[in-house]
Amino acid sequence: MSNYKKLNQVIEKKEELISLVKQYGFTHEKVICYSRELDLLLYNLMKSNRNNK
Repeated sequence: MSNYKKLNQVIEKKEELISLVKQYGFTHEKVICYSRELDLLLYNLMKSNRNNK
């Protein structure tokens, strides 16, 4: 998967996370899970960038 697609996934996930926070608050289980998924996407993007240098 290209880094542009990964970046787009991160942006979309972040927007979804913001929406969930507004709906449920910061400590709701759904928000925590989404935050972890976003962390993983960011980690994979950074790892991919590091490998391309």
